[in-house]
Amino acid sequence: HLPEGAEWVAQAPRFQARLRSLPLLKGLSDDAKTALLAAMQVRTTPAGNALRDAGREACVILLRGRATRAIPCTQRGEELWLELFEPYDVLAEGCLLRGNANFPGRIVAIEETVAAYIPRPVLRNLLQEHPGAAEKMFESFSNRLARAAALLAQNSFMRADDRIYCRLVELNETRGRQDGQHWIHHGLTQNELACFAGLSREIVNRRLSAWREAGWIELQARKLRIINEKALTASVSPEAQRVGFGVGDGRFPRNPGLQ
Repeated sequence: HLPEGAEWVAQAPRFQARLRSLPLLKGLSDDAKTALLAAMQVRTTPAGNALRDAGREACVILLRGRATRAIPCTQRGEELWLELFEPYDVLAEGCLLRGNANFPGRIVAIEETVAAYIPRPVLRNLLQEHPGAAEKMFESFSNRLARAAALLAQNSFMRADDRIYCRLVELNETRGRQDGQHWIHHGLTQNELACFAGLSREIVNRRLSAWREAGWIELQARKLRIINEKALTASVSPEAQRVGFGVGDGRFPRNPGLQ
């Protein structure tokens, strides 16, 4: 576990270098970047716990692990994932809101998560003093809004196999390895994948099993391999086909640590 407080900067050079390369910090002087990094705190959140102050009192930059914004969707306690956050995603919309405005759902770690927290006053000063950083923040939010809108539309109007296909395409962008075998190391249980697709675990299990029996995919724990991408893509609707493998989802950087 990393220490909380400014001392983490000297003990986490890999994270520091990664943060310095974020578009949010593009154009800042080395002194400004150093001051910002020193103002950050690093916190570890166990799986299943809400990220403290995430997006409300502090800007959060994920360093390791993943988190989701989820809301309950049934009386049985099942959840619907509104967003899935990957390493180096920036969560700051809450601390830029005014009044009682808020975003729905809690941001919860789905695996042990390490995140850097920028206090709200520090973030506001950064955006006021550096218009380029504000522009990059706006770009980041625009990309996230587009992803969230696409997910909502797909999970609301597409049939089950189309939804699962689209979620695999998205996971391929951040967790896929193009090593000649096309493995997607998504790291999710079937229940978590179902939450991401807005479906029950039983439906996801049946569809994935059918694709495996057809010889289109290979299933292993928390990962799968696309064996016949052409046949798999031909089996879904034209709307889902337009999503397509390799389209990308606007994140930065693509496949952190997996390229």
